[in-house]
Amino acid sequence: MSILKPTLIASSLLLSLGAHAADAPKYVFFMIGDGMGTAQRQISEYYLQQQNGDETQRLAINAMPVAGIITTHSANTLVTDSAAAGTALATGVKTDNGVIAMDPEGHKLRSTLDAAKDKGMATGIVTTTRLTHATPATFVAKNISRDNENEIANDYLASNVDFFAGGGYRHFINGEGSKRKDGKNLVDGFKQKGYHTFIGADSSADFLAFHPTNSQKVFASFASSHLPYEIDRKKDLNTPSLAQMTSKAIETLKYDPDGFFMLVEGGRIDHAAHANDVSTVIQDTIAFDQAVKAAVDFYEHHKDETLIIVAGDHETGGMGLGLGENYFVQLDKLKGVDESIEDKLQGVYKGDRKAS
Repeated sequence: MSILKPTLIASSLLLSLGAHAADAPKYVFFMIGDGMGTAQRQISEYYLQQQNGDETQRLAINAMPVAGIITTHSANTLVTDSAAAGTALATGVKTDNGVIAMDPEGHKLRSTLDAAKDKGMATGIVTTTRLTHATPATFVAKNISRDNENEIANDYLASNVDFFAGGGYRHFINGEGSKRKDGKNLVDGFKQKGYHTFIGADSSADFLAFHPTNSQKVFASFASSHLPYEIDRKKDLNTPSLAQMTSKAIETLKYDPDGFFMLVEGGRIDHAAHANDVSTVIQDTIAFDQAVKAAVDFYEHHKDETLIIVAGDHETGGMGLGLGENYFVQLDKLKGVDESIEDKLQGVYKGDRKAS
C-alpha cells in the first residue's frame, strides 16, 4: 500500500490543474469523509453486508483501484482538527489547528479549488455541515480562525464559486435567525450575481426540480446550521441527501467546457463519532458512499477525463471493532435504531445526566 502525505495529494493536484498540464483531468471530485477513518468505513461495510445478506458487498470508497495512507496532523500538534486537516488536504501545507488555508506565519495559501478557478473550470462545494464549516472553508476562504464563519461567508460571496449546497444559512441571512451582526443579507448578494438561490428546507423540492440546460450558478442552504444526520433525514426526507446534492452539482457544472472541480464533504460522520453514536456513524458513512457512487457513475461515462479522490481528514472517536470469540461486533443490535443521539435523543432525555 502506498503511503501518501496530504502535501503530495494537494501539491500533485495543484500541479496537474496548472494551465499548461496536458494530461490534467477535466472533471475532479475531491470527496472528504470528515472524521472517517478505516474503522468507520469497515463497520459501515460490515453493516451493509449483514443487512443485505451478502458478504461480498463493498462500499464504493473501499473499492477504489488505488489506496494509500495519509497523515494530516497539524503543524502545532499531532491531534489535528478539521481546519488544519482540511488545509493540508486543500493546499498541501500543514498549519496550526483552527486556521483556514493560511500557514502558521499567516500567509494565505492557494487551494486546489483556487487552481481550478484559475484554469477556468467550474467549481462547487457540497457538504452536510454548515457551508462555512472548517473543511469546505479551507478550499475557498482564508482566515486565521475557523470560528469566523461570517467572514468566511463573505469570502464565499466574493469567490464566484459556481455551486454551493449545504447548511448554515444563518451566516448568510439577516434578521431573525441570523448570526450576522452587520445586517448584511448575502443571499441577496448571490441573487444579484445571478445565482439561483434555495434557502430553507421548504426550498428542497424546488432545488431537486431545478434542471439547468446551460451553465448556471446555484446557492442552496437548507438548514440554519448543519443538515440532519442521515438517520434522521430518512424519516421525513425534507432535505436532500448528500448524493442528491452531488448529482445536482454534476448536472449544473457539467456544461462548463473547461470541466469542473467539486469538493464533496460527508461532514457529519465526524459529529456522530464525537457522540460515540455507532448507528449514526454508519448511516452517514453510507450516505457519503452514495455520493461517491454518484461520482463513479459520472466517471463511467467520462473515464479518460475524470479524477475521483476520496479521503478522510482524520478519524474521530477512537472507534475500534471487536474481533475473535470474546470481542465481536453485534451489528444486528443496530437494526432498529432510527434516531441520532446528538440531534434527537439528547433533547428528550430526562434521566440523571450526572450519573450517565
